[in-house]
Amino acid sequence: MLINMLIKLLPKDKKGMIRLVMRMASRLDTARERREVAEYGMAAFQTGKISTVDWMVLGKKLGVLTGPANGATAPRTPRIPSKTQVGPVTTEANS
Repeated sequence: MLINMLIKLLPKDKKGMIRLVMRMASRLDTARERREVAEYGMAAFQTGKISTVDWMVLGKKLGVLTGPANGATAPRTPRIPSKTQVGPVTTEANS
């Protein structure tokens, strides 16, 4: 492919970015999907910065940001350890 020959001429960091974009684009099924994602991405990056919401929309369009299947929520790690993890809790009243 011509693109592979051109990629060989680029610096290593640019090669990686192009390969990443090509992999993401390969997840899209139709030319229309690829065009819509490209147009949205170009508009989102127009200022050189992108908002969190635009990142989420772009990731969803690319199929790389998906939630748990069937609306189930992912198990969460407890933020506060249970008593069995920390041992007995004593206070001044217990002393």
